[in-house]
Amino acid sequence: QARPVLGLCMCCLAAGDTGPFSHALASLADSQYTSSDAFLHACGLLRKLLLNAADPAKRTLRRANPRVAAELLSVAGVEAALIQLGFRDHGDELTITDEAAADVHSAVATVDCAAGSVRRRALVLALRPSDPLGWSAELHDPAVLIFNPKFKGAVFDCTPRNGAPSGVIAFHNSPFSNFWPCGAGVTVSHRGMRLRFATSEALLMAFKQHLLAPSGGVPPHESLADALRTQATIRTAA
Repeated sequence: QARPVLGLCMCCLAAGDTGPFSHALASLADSQYTSSDAFLHACGLLRKLLLNAADPAKRTLRRANPRVAAELLSVAGVEAALIQLGFRDHGDELTITDEAAADVHSAVATVDCAAGSVRRRALVLALRPSDPLGWSAELHDPAVLIFNPKFKGAVFDCTPRNGAPSGVIAFHNSPFSNFWPCGAGVTVSHRGMRLRFATSEALLMAFKQHLLAPSGGVPPHESLADALRTQATIRTAA
């Protein structure tokens, strides 16, 4: 029985230690990442299951469950990761231990790190700005700040952190901070509600509306939903 990997530092994956997902990530590499969509979907499902583990009634995965079988356990390496994350194999069922459930956010962070490493595998960061003012759609390596500390374009530090498993993007100028046409648009999911925005500006304006002029008499998530719906109807730049 494998010992649960609890309290795993998120940065360990960035440093080359793939932890509980070592087999899954090795299988992806062997397949030249042809099954990356299935792996990322499994990570998303596992994330939800882990967060639900706060409820003792939701700590068991039944192998006979069609979604568990097809979307989770059928993905190479995921079952091995479950065991290392604190699930116990009881034959027809997998159950998360009380110890692992008490530290579920560490397990979620580990899942996020593994998924993030797959999403970022083909990422190429710009080492030199194509526009000195930062008005380009490129993501820049933090090294650009060594040569130009006042550079205002989009800089992406992809080191996993608590609260930011896929890294941090910081920008002042750049199309991300203002109007930028996004082809088919930007799709956002908020508490199960999917909305499409014509420009990057509309998404930023939705948060500005929510933070500075929230809807009265409703919980914060409903105020944000109102702002998102309003901004989704706007098809041109402000």
